[in-house]
Amino acid sequence: MKINLLIMAVVLFINSFTYELISNRTVVRNDTIFSSRGIELVSGHYTLNTDTAYMLQNDSIIYIVNTFNLCSGDSLRTEGGSGIYSAAEDKFVFLSNRTEINDIIITSDSAVIRPADSIQTFSGNVRILKTDCRIECNDIVFDRKNSTEYTEGGFSYFGNNDLYIESDHYLKLNTDSIMYFWPNGIIENSDISIQCDSFYLDDKIELLFSPLNCIILSDDYTIDGDTLYVHFKNDTVDNARIKNNISFSEDNKDRSNSFQCDSLHMKFSSGEMRSMEFYSIFNAVLTLKDETDDTESRESD
Repeated sequence: MKINLLIMAVVLFINSFTYELISNRTVVRNDTIFSSRGIELVSGHYTLNTDTAYMLQNDSIIYIVNTFNLCSGDSLRTEGGSGIYSAAEDKFVFLSNRTEINDIIITSDSAVIRPADSIQTFSGNVRILKTDCRIECNDIVFDRKNSTEYTEGGFSYFGNNDLYIESDHYLKLNTDSIMYFWPNGIIENSDISIQCDSFYLDDKIELLFSPLNCIILSDDYTIDGDTLYVHFKNDTVDNARIKNNISFSEDNKDRSNSFQCDSLHMKFSSGEMRSMEFYSIFNAVLTLKDETDDTESRESD
């Protein structure tokens, strides 16, 4: 009689929600159901395996207290130390997890995976390893149903050949090759550092575009401008163009000069700037330096 009541309790609990729980050993104590010795929990095309879990009969939450392994039909695989499954909301919540999605590896302090709408949210010390880059951020959301991924704070991108990108927010529409960054954008690559309000990067044609308020910094010069185009080759800057409201200033051991111009074209080789071409220069000031620190200044209108 006790065995029949036990089986009935488990079956009634399972059938009230949209998942299936299979366990080698189940014990009912008061209002709590304990499962152990090999558990398989199935929700849609997601399957979770663990050793120990428990639940309250009048609740919709399953508590996973041992190491687990979650896999799905959409090439997702997650493993970690503990978590819960909420049947009412049809979502998994994990702590200290490692997730693989196709060729991407993600580690984070916590993760929320929702099978119904294919949304995965990773929070706290998020680190993402891809074949061609590494990403670090505070949190990131993968919306596989709408083919987007985005962050809401603290995004850093480490590409090949010392390419580094930083911004407060990041958005990528996986239907195309464009990544959006805003605000407080920083791009660094060997010889230069670029700061701008916002920009987008087209990964397919390796083009970065910033519509306004950009600054290029190096050890010897500073450039301010409104519109910036940067072309890459294999994550290395190949050339850069700036248009509109450009201010250039340079200071090194040989000379210091400053001027304004309408457009500027910079060419790079192996990540180092090799040449600059200026167009429509005005308000130029050139100061030549000698070994005795005497200077000769020249101005042009």
